[in-house]
Amino acid sequence: MCDRPVTSESITLTDCLSCAGCVSITDESESEYKAAIEMIKNGGVNIIITPQAKMSLFVTHSAKKNKTFREFEYALVKYLAKYKNIVIDSTVGSKLLLQKEIDLVSRSALEGDKSAPIISTICPGTVLYLVNTLGADIKLSNNLSPVELSSKYVNAIYNDNPNVSIVMCKDKRIEAKKNSCIKYAITTKEFYDHFLKEAWEDKNDLEAQNEFKQNNEEYSEFERKYSVARILDGSTSGGVFEGVLAYLLKAENTSDSLEVIKKIPKHIEFLLPKENKKVLQLFGSSRIISFISKVKKNPSVLLEYLYIEMNMCIGGCLFGPSQSSVVNSQLYMEIMQDSLSQEAVQVDPSMIKETRAFGCYKKSKEKRNYLVEW
Repeated sequence: MCDRPVTSESITLTDCLSCAGCVSITDESESEYKAAIEMIKNGGVNIIITPQAKMSLFVTHSAKKNKTFREFEYALVKYLAKYKNIVIDSTVGSKLLLQKEIDLVSRSALEGDKSAPIISTICPGTVLYLVNTLGADIKLSNNLSPVELSSKYVNAIYNDNPNVSIVMCKDKRIEAKKNSCIKYAITTKEFYDHFLKEAWEDKNDLEAQNEFKQNNEEYSEFERKYSVARILDGSTSGGVFEGVLAYLLKAENTSDSLEVIKKIPKHIEFLLPKENKKVLQLFGSSRIISFISKVKKNPSVLLEYLYIEMNMCIGGCLFGPSQSSVVNSQLYMEIMQDSLSQEAVQVDPSMIKETRAFGCYKKSKEKRNYLVEW
């Protein structure tokens, strides 16, 4: 079973993202998303939702009704608030993650650790592959994901409500497992099919009741700060890589221009002239597997790099396998450049101290499971 919204009639190996969704679905998984929907209906929940998930829901429901994304976003936030829920956009966590990744790179440089690059990924499928291919001792970034950081942040500054996340991939359910502040993680498709579709189609005047105000005067102060998507400049994977790269260039303090080694949608690679080290961003399982295969044959390849980001989905999280609809990346870029995304909202990374540890998942004898223990 695969619920990725591919446009082809059949799923091929090219379409496969190695997300493990088709082999790790159990009765327990189904009961969990149903429990999450009930929690949302009962209210009193923090709902952490990614901007990519919002866009997929928008394309599914409102784009054909000549609504703008911001109109849809406003209606969604206000509708969930009627159930006494709080909506937090995960771009809050993206800003926190960017600063924490910069701190990690900076700390590594201060300690003189040049043994291996920091490998960063918020994709469980990538973690699975890296840990089981190279071992648990590789230098993976131990920072929490934007969704987890967002949930911990809202618990720290606002309330201690349980957190439910709406995400793009079934593998993100790992964030709702052991040692996490996420109670349940549900996919965009599950949220739409089992909650939003019925609720909104039965109430055709919903968006009219929640008419978007151009100056956002109807948002509460909290919603204005934390419920609205404010996307970092960069690719559809979230903009963290681009932010780290900007920091590294500033730290180089040199007039030498950045050397472009490769810049195509699936493979972005630059050389930092002063450090004589490379930074790398990869998209897609084939690119990741090809690169790691080279590393397995010659581990010294890693020494050429300072920072690496890997994303299993070719277009970043915007094209996660459990989105309710395929989203055009142009929409993402338009939102990234609009006035709301350009607004400065300060967050304090020092409020979140937790990090994660990785270890190979030990499969039980009773059932097959391809996940990694986070």
